[in-house]
Amino acid sequence: MELKTSEHLIYYMKHNLRLSRYDLKFLENLETIIQHENRVTTNQVALLHKIVNTYSKQFIKHQMFIDALIALPWDTTVVESIAEYVDTYIAINNGMITCKAPYHRNFIQSLNKSTDHNFKWNNDEKLYNTAFGAGNLKFIVETTKKHFNNIHHCTITTQLLEELYEFENITHWQPTLVYINEMLLIAAMNSSLNDAVAHIQLDFSPVTLSELVRYGIVIDSSVVNHCDSAIVNFAAQYSPVVELSDLLDIVPWLEELNCDFVYLSGGPSMTTNKAAFKKLLKTANISCHQMDDFESAFTATTFKYPVIIRFRTVTDMTQEPCKVAKVIKLVDSRPITIR
Repeated sequence: MELKTSEHLIYYMKHNLRLSRYDLKFLENLETIIQHENRVTTNQVALLHKIVNTYSKQFIKHQMFIDALIALPWDTTVVESIAEYVDTYIAINNGMITCKAPYHRNFIQSLNKSTDHNFKWNNDEKLYNTAFGAGNLKFIVETTKKHFNNIHHCTITTQLLEELYEFENITHWQPTLVYINEMLLIAAMNSSLNDAVAHIQLDFSPVTLSELVRYGIVIDSSVVNHCDSAIVNFAAQYSPVVELSDLLDIVPWLEELNCDFVYLSGGPSMTTNKAAFKKLLKTANISCHQMDDFESAFTATTFKYPVIIRFRTVTDMTQEPCKVAKVIKLVDSRPITIR
């Protein structure tokens, strides 16, 4: 088939190449624009050429060459792109946030994959919109920054963002134990949390770090790096990840943290080292129950430092104890040898 114009090229790509869903959508939209407005913009032309380059291998199989395809003339009028079609616009009006942006595959993928927003595509107005909310505004501002250079905000959006500039250099938004100027302190702490942890003397001991984690306090790297003990990384996380092959090594750590109850979650899948692990726990006077023991979810509340050791993904967590000190995730990263 001989292609004489770029319009022929668009038709050919739609019907003869294996295109991604997003590229196919762009070509379909471009055809619609050509049919109804009899014009394309220089920005749309540039994007078409970029897509053509993406499928160079497929074109070569059809004995077509990129340079010749890009040089094809247009029957349609080509007009210079203006800011209205090239730049990105975010506006707040009548309780709605709108975002009008040029076609960008990665931007569309970010919107489709994320569950952190409620934006929907408005086909009539050719833009994304949703009800106003702080989370939606935060998402669209941060996402457009990643994919576009020229972004315009309406007056209301600009005012809201300017009010946040004073917080731009804040490093901790969650309560975090930090070591600074040779002092330990908890940053970003509110009065309720302060009252709850007032009885805890701040120091570098694993017991203290582990206790603070129970209250949702993040342990900063400045604290972890100040300690030499191997247990520190384990103590400083609420959900530490442990290799299945290292399972026996954490028993002394649990004992040092004053753990008195271990709940094995994951059923029969967790078989490696389980017998030896339970024996070590018994020696350390740490009670142990497992998923098929239906009473364990109730008896766990009587212990002072209960932990869950979870192997693989557990879909039914209703039997797991609540209010535990740690949820230890077991993984098995050993390679599988196929003979």
